[in-house]
Amino acid sequence: MTKRLSFLLLDANIIIELWRLGLWSKLVELCDIHVGKTVVGEAKLLSLPSDWRLCSADGIVFKVLANVQRGEQGISLEEVLGQVGISRRLSKQYTKEFRTEKRKLGAIDSLQNRGRKA
Repeated sequence: MTKRLSFLLLDANIIIELWRLGLWSKLVELCDIHVGKTVVGEAKLLSLPSDWRLCSADGIVFKVLANVQRGEQGISLEEVLGQVGISRRLSKQYTKEFRTEKRKLGAIDSLQNRGRKA
């Protein structure tokens, strides 16, 4: 049985890749997808409910989330597809491995008090 994801905020690069893979329509059927009007709007994630997830392929997104102790809100396209029962080989920036690497870097930045203004 597949899991329906709710409150899934998608970054523009993820939407483009889903269209390229021919998976956009299928994912729309399987998830409660939200798309920000602008990249600035995505920055408001820090004030959104903790049950929302941000799907991206931009390393900085995962680093920033981890830096502000919200790393669990980041999710890779690979993880999204896996949770709804779709298997597809993807380029590295769309994988859980990539997200995990960037999240670790963001956590290190946080521990070393880097990446945020006081």
